Amino acid sequence: MPILKLVEEHDASPEVQEIYEQVKANYGGFLPDLYKLFGNDPDYLRSIVAHMGSVMEPRQIDARTKEIIAYVVAAVNGCDFCINAHAGGLRQHGVDDAGLTEILATVGLWEEITRFAIGSRLQWPAG
Repeated sequence: MPILKLVEEHDASPEVQEIYEQVKANYGGFLPDLYKLFGNDPDYLRSIVAHMGSVMEPRQIDARTKEIIAYVVAAVNGCDFCINAHAGGLRQHGVDDAGLTEILATVGLWEEITRFAIGSRLQWPAG
């Protein structure tokens, strides 16, 4: 249960309702609860929606790769909400259970190797 109240659409100020409509347009009419938390601070809600739109816009990195990165960060940080959200996003990009497993296996491998390098204080370049 979140420690902040969810600002539901019917309880939101007109300013927040307007931003919610922008968010829903990006999610096919759906308003994820995360944005309802952001709704407690209209300025923050507006800034995070703008920032997300800017960063997630495909430029040199395509949308599928950005979704993989978001999923990996969610998994590493242990955010259940985000893991489920980005797994759903990856499924929309055609990634199935085998693909999600491959991503998690890759994360696990590189976490293990990175922890070993950190623990051994290995420097680049080795010498």
